[in-house]
Amino acid sequence: MATLNGPDDRAVRGLTKLNNKLYVVYEKSDTINVYTDQQPFTQLASIKTHGLKDPTDISACNINNCLYVSDFGSCVWRVNTYNKVDKWLQVTGAWSLSVTFEGQVVML
Repeated sequence: MATLNGPDDRAVRGLTKLNNKLYVVYEKSDTINVYTDQQPFTQLASIKTHGLKDPTDISACNINNCLYVSDFGSCVWRVNTYNKVDKWLQVTGAWSLSVTFEGQVVML
């Protein structure tokens, strides 16, 4: 078993895998950390979102080759593999999200 420690001991809010990389979001952080997908889970990069306030979940879409991040019930951010970040959807109450095999985003 391995542990991914967040910046300043912040709690992990979500993690997902896309293109053999792990993407991790932490409470009250505007950064998505990128790690190798095998132990020892070496950090490869950090993606600054410039607007993300308090992520609650992250999910990957293999169809659209991107990540979706829910932001404390206010919006969903989309991040492509070139690290382009967009405020994708303004919502109320989206805390958790998932992506279907067909690329549809499902929010709770």
